[in-house]
Amino acid sequence: MKQKVKLNKSKRDKNLVKVKMFPKLLTIMLVVVVLIGIGIYYNISSTGKAREMGEFTTFQTPQPLQELDSKEGFQVDTTIVREQTFTVSNSKEGLGGYKINFTVLDNGMMQYNLYRLEGNKYVLEEWGLLNDALGSVGGIFLDEDTVADLRMEYKDGVVMVLNMNYIEPEYSTITVLDSSMKVVTEQLIFVQKDQKVEYYFNVSSTKTPKVTAQWKNGADLGESEFAVSSSGEDFVTMKLMFTPTEDKPYVLLVNASVDDKSVVKQYVLAAGNIVYVLDEEKSPMLAVKTKKDKNYEFNFTFRGVMGLQAFSLPCGDLDLSGVDTSNIMKIYGYDDGVQQWVEGVPSDFDILKKGKGYALTLKDKDKPLSLVGSCGTIGALGLPEGLKEGWNLVGVKGVLQDVPQAMLKKMPMLPGKTVKYVFVIENDGEKLYEGNLQPGKAYWVKVE
Repeated sequence: MKQKVKLNKSKRDKNLVKVKMFPKLLTIMLVVVVLIGIGIYYNISSTGKAREMGEFTTFQTPQPLQELDSKEGFQVDTTIVREQTFTVSNSKEGLGGYKINFTVLDNGMMQYNLYRLEGNKYVLEEWGLLNDALGSVGGIFLDEDTVADLRMEYKDGVVMVLNMNYIEPEYSTITVLDSSMKVVTEQLIFVQKDQKVEYYFNVSSTKTPKVTAQWKNGADLGESEFAVSSSGEDFVTMKLMFTPTEDKPYVLLVNASVDDKSVVKQYVLAAGNIVYVLDEEKSPMLAVKTKKDKNYEFNFTFRGVMGLQAFSLPCGDLDLSGVDTSNIMKIYGYDDGVQQWVEGVPSDFDILKKGKGYALTLKDKDKPLSLVGSCGTIGALGLPEGLKEGWNLVGVKGVLQDVPQAMLKKMPMLPGKTVKYVFVIENDGEKLYEGNLQPGKAYWVKVE
């Protein structure tokens, strides 16, 4: 069994926004949380605020052992259906068979038992309880990876089984080819400064798509740089032609649209082996490049200011004992409470990890500070791990793509919990944020 769903487990809500704010009235809060947990367990009615829940999407209940990979989910009326079988792929074993039994109990709770098909027998994988007050199972894992495979929601006798790995079919397919017409499978493409670049983008759909391209800074590519090479009834091939003039990453967005449906793909053309740069006035500067051993190196350069400077590692971990920390006053982190590192003071908080957010202060703003680390790989899309109820100080992993906020809601969480707020932390403070999450920055994420 990969992970069990534990009911009636509550976390403390620290309800803070700034790193320097500490929890108050902790003892009272713990007592309240324990009482609430006991109340849910015994199905005690509550006069507090009702749990907010989105409307159910209507799904068709699949036939026995129908595959779930290509579907967003299915629904079951537990007053009529007591058992549902289905198949879904997992990363370790490929296609697997599963069965869920539903039992409505006398106290209004609904018990589910999830079984895995092993040979010709179903073996219990996990079980849990749901009711209208505790209406969601935050994440069910069918394999060894860190991404939840299923999510269950319950309301008025109806169970929704959601496929967390479902990817909506794309209306257009984009294939990249080099100048010799060989397929390029990576979205990271290495190019040379002052050498002409030629690549082809073949886009196919149900009919001839309209294809445009722009750089990430918003500048559109004209016909001299991005032009039609060939086309047909259901495809168009565009030719990219440009010459890099600087050693930096050129981030290209290709947009393919048919009717009112669009697909946007991002590609990084890395000149001078530099694959990512974050250079904004209100954040530390970050540069990521490849090394001769084909690993990656990241380099943070912190601004000459005396306040907090927030950051997150795009990849790898950083052991503070191996870097020059002489100009660092303090480093702050957060994990169920504020963590603090001070040079020369014993602390368990001495290794910075990818996916976590941090903030530091300088001893002398007139002295430069750089933090340099390395990692073996960089991911295309890296969500933070282990979001908890309350405040989370996080970053995103990888450098090839910003992370849409909508992706956060697909992460495993406690039953009935969801991402409520996201704040970006900059050198002049925090602000409510609705955009994509950028590698190198740090964010407060509130789960409730």
